[in-house]
Amino acid sequence: MVENLNIDIDSIIQDVEKCTRCVKTDLLIPDTVGLLRILGARYSRKVKPDEGSAIIQDLKALADKNDAQATYELGLCHYLSFGVEFNVKEAARLFRSAAERKHGDAINALGVCYMEGRGVDYSPEKAVKMFKLGASFKNPVCVYNLGLTYFNGLYEDDETAVDRGIKLIRQAAQLGLTDAINELGRICSQGGLDGEPEDRAVKYFIEAAKRGSGEGLFNLGIAHTQGDGVPKDMTKAFDCFRRAYDAGFVRAFFVLAQFYRGGTVAPANEEAARAVIREAAELNDPRAIGAYASSEALASRLRPEEAFNLLIKGAHYGSDICALELGDLLDGGVFGEDSKPLAVRYWALASYNGSGDASVKLAQCYFGGRVVPQDADKGLELLKRGVKQDSATACLLLGELFLKFADDAPPEEGWKLRAHAAQLFTRGAEDDDVHCLQALATCYKKGIGVDKNETRAKMLKKKAKEIAREEAREKGGGGFFGWIKRIFGR
Repeated sequence: MVENLNIDIDSIIQDVEKCTRCVKTDLLIPDTVGLLRILGARYSRKVKPDEGSAIIQDLKALADKNDAQATYELGLCHYLSFGVEFNVKEAARLFRSAAERKHGDAINALGVCYMEGRGVDYSPEKAVKMFKLGASFKNPVCVYNLGLTYFNGLYEDDETAVDRGIKLIRQAAQLGLTDAINELGRICSQGGLDGEPEDRAVKYFIEAAKRGSGEGLFNLGIAHTQGDGVPKDMTKAFDCFRRAYDAGFVRAFFVLAQFYRGGTVAPANEEAARAVIREAAELNDPRAIGAYASSEALASRLRPEEAFNLLIKGAHYGSDICALELGDLLDGGVFGEDSKPLAVRYWALASYNGSGDASVKLAQCYFGGRVVPQDADKGLELLKRGVKQDSATACLLLGELFLKFADDAPPEEGWKLRAHAAQLFTRGAEDDDVHCLQALATCYKKGIGVDKNETRAKMLKKKAKEIAREEAREKGGGGFFGWIKRIFGR
């Protein structure tokens, strides 16, 4: 059976408005693998994913006796739906209870809840307060998340925020946090560490890998595939990816699956690829859930309702793609006209999880007053969010809006708006979006926001036509989501 669809308009609006107020961050908090590792330390053995129910009873008994560590672990179980139903409100309550007893990791977890608006009201101010409190106890994760908060502009976005962020990330690395070491490598690879060339990023990945970091091993594997700072060696790369996955970096599954299927360093092995995808999906990795659903559905091993429930699971565990497709399926009427309003909730969840295209669809709902109250300002803010999330469609629509605003603005302001529109079209065109290419061609042809250039306009139009033809040729089955749409359409 497909999970019950709760069509309560008021609750849908509340969920949508909450998702529009905040976004998911990259702040550090344990995932399912991390929780299993924590529980493994408690029981001095390897804990399996199917042991959740029994462990919950143990943790509840200890939490009732004011055991701060058990209270924190119980909160993670609710946060990650391990042995108990997904409940971020209860998770936040438990994190707060443990935090009041000065449990550093619980303080961090509560800070993440405040920064993402999960289980509590969205409040960057309270999040930073939590991270600073944990940092005062020398909790490395709190120091790291405080650094990321500044570096990524989640709280203060001034000229000094980035430098302060890097300084804190370095402090977390000095406290032994391997995630901080990896982050320094990532920043270095993008030229963000003053005085350190990009090719020195690999030294951070090697250091993290030596400390047993799965992500460090993964990044080192990527370096070996490209020859960045280390010799290009696909066999060593595969070994790094395999070890990264074994060390708990579940996201390595998709590269491993590609290696198994492609026969890059050994004979192709489809069964091994499916096995690693299935295992990663069982560990609740959102990408793996979608990939598992895709491989099983296309092989006709899944019924439509199973595929749909996998999409719901993937959406709840952070997959923007699964949430976006759920919204599209519901909007397409696969469960009847009465279920269509629920599409807005899943587009909101997809926007929260990072989908720029979902932010566009949600913006259109606010512009048109569909399900949610009509609110042009919210629509505009969501289009801006979509641009930040690299949606070419958001670039196109926001650019078109700026051109309309320019018609009613004073000359100088109108010129700035047209220039901004051309910049947005350029950004979308860089991603080979046909509509942005065509819009930018018009700008060059008529001199809108850019210097008039007929030659440039013709080149852009030609490129747009070529890409449109290629996209038409590639349109076919549509993969897994095409399969779902066809099967539900029967």
